[in-house]
Amino acid sequence: MYGRETVRRRTKAGRYGLALVAAVGLAGLGMQAPAFAAPAVGDTGATAPKVEPVCGTAKKGEFTCFAMRRTDVKGARGIQPNATPSGYGPADLRGAYNLPADGGAGTTVAIVDAYDDPNAEADLAVYRQQYGLPACTSASGCFSKVDQTGGTTYPAPDAGWAGEISLDLDMVSAAAPNANILLVEADSASFEDLGTSVNTAVELGAKYVSNSYGTGYSSDPGSGESPDELTYEQQYYNHPGVAITVSTGDDAYGVAFPAASQYVTAVGGTSLIRDSSPRGWSESVWHNSYGGPGSGCSLYEPKPAFQHDSGCDMRSVADVSAVADPTTGVAVYNSYQASGWAQYGGTSASAPIIAGVYADAGAPVAGSYPNAYPYAKVGALNDVTDGENGSCTPAYWCTAGTGYDGPTGLGTPNGLGAFRAGPHGTVSGSVTNASTGAAISGASVNIGGSTATVGADGSYTMSVQPGDYQVTAAAYGFDPKTVSISVADGGTVTTDLALTPLATHTVSGKVTDGSGHGWPLYAKITVDGVPGGPVYSDPFTGKYSLSLPTGSDYTLHATPQLPGYTVLDSTVKVADKDIRRNLKPVVDQKACAAPGYAITKTGVSETFDTTTTPAGWTTTDATGNGGWAFDNPGHQTNYTGGTGNFAIADGTTGTGARDTSMVSPSVDLSNKDHPTVTFDTYRVGGSSQVADIDVSTDGGSTWTNAWRKTGYAGGHQEVDLPGAANHADVRVRFRYTGNTAYSYWQVDDVFFGDISCLPVHGGLVAGRVTDANTGDGLDSVSVVSKDKPAETATTADAAGVPGYYWMFSSLTGSHTFTGTKASYHTESATVAVAPDALTPPTSR
Repeated sequence: MYGRETVRRRTKAGRYGLALVAAVGLAGLGMQAPAFAAPAVGDTGATAPKVEPVCGTAKKGEFTCFAMRRTDVKGARGIQPNATPSGYGPADLRGAYNLPADGGAGTTVAIVDAYDDPNAEADLAVYRQQYGLPACTSASGCFSKVDQTGGTTYPAPDAGWAGEISLDLDMVSAAAPNANILLVEADSASFEDLGTSVNTAVELGAKYVSNSYGTGYSSDPGSGESPDELTYEQQYYNHPGVAITVSTGDDAYGVAFPAASQYVTAVGGTSLIRDSSPRGWSESVWHNSYGGPGSGCSLYEPKPAFQHDSGCDMRSVADVSAVADPTTGVAVYNSYQASGWAQYGGTSASAPIIAGVYADAGAPVAGSYPNAYPYAKVGALNDVTDGENGSCTPAYWCTAGTGYDGPTGLGTPNGLGAFRAGPHGTVSGSVTNASTGAAISGASVNIGGSTATVGADGSYTMSVQPGDYQVTAAAYGFDPKTVSISVADGGTVTTDLALTPLATHTVSGKVTDGSGHGWPLYAKITVDGVPGGPVYSDPFTGKYSLSLPTGSDYTLHATPQLPGYTVLDSTVKVADKDIRRNLKPVVDQKACAAPGYAITKTGVSETFDTTTTPAGWTTTDATGNGGWAFDNPGHQTNYTGGTGNFAIADGTTGTGARDTSMVSPSVDLSNKDHPTVTFDTYRVGGSSQVADIDVSTDGGSTWTNAWRKTGYAGGHQEVDLPGAANHADVRVRFRYTGNTAYSYWQVDDVFFGDISCLPVHGGLVAGRVTDANTGDGLDSVSVVSKDKPAETATTADAAGVPGYYWMFSSLTGSHTFTGTKASYHTESATVAVAPDALTPPTSR
């Protein structure tokens, strides 16, 4: 999931993770610490704040933290008895949000972050002592730190995430001074490691879990989401009876995960400023050049029953909010590769504040989802009605207003009322197999839009508001069942549901190569929505078989275990009979790494190594101010990556606007499926100069753009031309337009035509190598073609078949193959290699 990498905002302050060494040095020498400034407001003028994210861009399969740090605020180490750290402290936050000074007693708030902060406990002690909060140490049992499995094998330290950890610990301390704090450090920022850490926090007893991280995202719908999140949230974030808070992100309008999860409290961000109002504070949507909170409508998450905004049929983000603007940020103490005191912001500040507020409010009701609580008591929040974090339709997804809006949700805390459960009743029971009476572990129970997952013993418990409901239990392989119930305030309803197993039918067939050879393929086969592990096709025959319940459509995914093939998706409808479905995955045309395939090119190549227009090529100069040249009139160096001479549209050799084209010879691409143009290039200039590659399939009468660059472009380029497939008269045009003074476009080593990954002569050889005494398969055996030693394989376990090997043999007919392994005698087998087939050995 989340394959897109989104670039986080960067400011002039430079890269994240830089320590303020000068401040550390002064404190260490015992010299006078620098004076601290009050939180700055705004980001305009000559004294605009300097802000940087403390974590890097989210990589594929990983989250990033959402903490931001002021780099223009000088810090110092240790307790500062004569100075007030820059940024809001605990008393400020409690005053702004009407929180008790002794909140959190008897609770445990968990902080989940990636990597280790070696100074976490010591830095927390400095923060709490600076502000007169009760000590919270491991010796007293108030503070504890564990790895993602609950042990003490901590991950590697990371300076960026250490800043995030300090921010989280300090904000929980500010909002819930008497709470115990559990820090769970994930091995990495991967979805799995941070998700496992959430599960560990809950297993260790935390009823409040703060998560200040998420996927990279932008304002493009779905940029921070994927259908996979529905699986991840069930594995890691679905914990009834636990308040799980998640930051919505710092890149303004757009949706990130896990904030989008239907099971968590998504926390947006505000700018918090003192004023003369009765409250003493005012808030607006945080949005400036440094960022803003995430918000919007999820593409994949179902809408929780408690959300009633009309413009989004799915899950809306956020739920509530708190201060996040780094220019009106909070004071944090972090000494790991950092200067000590600093001013932080980002929605990484908001999430732990709200986690602390939940802890102040008391234990969540068992079986309930605390993200629903604020929706039952909207009047107990500070409604944020000013500001926006982007441009969107409908406007409330990104613009504050009366009532619910995306950037700030329902508002910010005004006491604890909105974070306590309202009137509710309890529904509990079990889900069993109607035929056997056995518990159905993993079944889902839906009540009024809220869903719980049945435990291993088949039981479930849910908390819902008083009212009439339909209760639906569902599980894979069973017919769903729905019953009606009425729940009274304080009441308990027991609802047991017995599900009837569905009949099943067999889906079977063969997996074979679909790109020309046709040989059997060893493949992993998964089915959407089907629990349990995958099935594998037979390594020698390609046959597979699986049993699926009737009455549904299923999507099969066949992933060949030989390299170089693409995943094949196939949909089947299982009704009243068995189904035969053969699967034919094809090779990846670009990579062309499948055994028995090689790149074949059909077309024209041009190196431009002469100083005149190449044969078959034509050039035009529509303005008369200079066209494509081949004699390098400006005496430029070849920067394309190619060698020797090159073609150039050179704006340094003349003046005025230019419109010059270089057109290739005609290429016949009849019966060709993969038209492509490849070339080496170097292009410099501004946005007013445009480099285009156009394609024509009618002899140059009409042109369709296939590639366009403004600004810099360099290196090897490959441009697919799918519209040119199966046409007999195809040309490409390199066109350079605009006011080209002080700019130029170099082109070298052009190929234009069909690039296909096609079969080469040969066959697959596959088999097993076993121990002659025990018959057990042997892995790590080297298998070599005696007649062509460059063709080799190494045995490995294949879906329970130890000692399996496969290899491509370019030699067909009878050939000998040998197997060698340390401490064993070398053995040989003779194989009659058949072309376009998989052949096992016939003798030892």
